[in-house]
Amino acid sequence: TIKNQTPLVPVNVGGKASYAIYGNIGHDGAGSSNPYGAGGGGGAGAAAVSTGGSAPGAGGAGRPCDITGMNIVYAGGGGGYRGNGTAGAGGDGGGGAGNVKGTDGLGGGGGGNAAGGNGIVILRYHKASYQKEFEGATGGEIVRRKGHCIHTFKTDGTFTIPVDGLCEVLLVGGGGGGGANNSSDTYQGGAGGGAGGVVHITNLVLMAGSYDVKVGSGGAIGANGGATTGFDLTA
Repeated sequence: TIKNQTPLVPVNVGGKASYAIYGNIGHDGAGSSNPYGAGGGGGAGAAAVSTGGSAPGAGGAGRPCDITGMNIVYAGGGGGYRGNGTAGAGGDGGGGAGNVKGTDGLGGGGGGNAAGGNGIVILRYHKASYQKEFEGATGGEIVRRKGHCIHTFKTDGTFTIPVDGLCEVLLVGGGGGGGANNSSDTYQGGAGGGAGGVVHITNLVLMAGSYDVKVGSGGAIGANGGATTGFDLTA
């Protein structure tokens, strides 16, 4: 018999990352009232949710953004996962439920025992600065919606603009991978991965020229997601 054993205490699992200069702060993951319950990952818009008991925590919600002309939520946290197959829900914004990969293009955290989702870069011109010369801009997938010209990068690329312009940009980093489920104990499992970082700048002046864009990959199980960079910004 082991005497005076320190009891297991639930903790916030799934982490918090802060790029305060941009005002976009990740949130805590959630533990469980039972120390064997896997936690959920933090989202970019809200903390994860502890479901109590031995149920895994749900991922935190992400941040909404209408840069594409549609209100889409990005960077949700992953849900926790237990070895008995119990899964916490993924956070709104591409967070994977337990044992489910985070959504690519949304930077969702991976559910416990699953990888995170890839990030994304989106840029659009302000209506007030839209000029015929912008027709020569290249890079990414290009669509027009609600009077805006929108460039979307799902992979690395180069954005080239022939004239100076006022733009809006969104960068989402790769979501973190969920914790590995390395135990045969059905009470144990992996916490959900935290969401990718989010940087949203509504008024960014870009000078004529070319800009390299790098889209962060989702993290493997137990690993951080990759950084998304472009226009001297990092998520």
